[in-house]
Amino acid sequence: MNANQKPNRYQNTSHQTLKLQAGQTNDTSAHDLSMNKNLLSPSGLEMPATDSIQTLGAFDWKHTINETYFDLEVSFRQPNKFSGFLQHAKLLEIGVSHYHANTVHYNRGRQSSGYIDDSILITFPMTGDVRFTQKGRQLTSKPGQFFIELSSLPYEFYHLHEASLYVIKVPLVLLTPQMAL
Repeated sequence: MNANQKPNRYQNTSHQTLKLQAGQTNDTSAHDLSMNKNLLSPSGLEMPATDSIQTLGAFDWKHTINETYFDLEVSFRQPNKFSGFLQHAKLLEIGVSHYHANTVHYNRGRQSSGYIDDSILITFPMTGDVRFTQKGRQLTSKPGQFFIELSSLPYEFYHLHEASLYVIKVPLVLLTPQMAL
């Protein structure tokens, strides 16, 4: 499959909201996602369906990424050949998204903590390798692995080839009461 083809099992859900029913949980203690591939498969994390997928070019992709996550510098190796799509849903204040795109580079510049959008992103590559750098640490995340990004600190995130991933965005304000200072 090339970047201009859309997988037929993915459907666009931009700006739709999911609600968790009282008493429903999806608790798992498994950290090795490679042993439980259905946990984040399209059948394991269903997004509400709509009729069609909207493929975005470079200009629209920048806008969509900044609206979905937070302010990022977005650059492309070949902007005129870029193609991607993003599905997004909210579970109360937690954002869940599925993203599929060809080569793209993100840079989060120096930010001060205390911004209204301070969040963590938990990123799960499904296809393709993703590279990430923050606080002097570099990693390459492959399908079946995950990593955590802190929005309040500068970082660099990119993939050199087509990639699909799930991202969970959790506002830090939801985690602060759970953390010991």
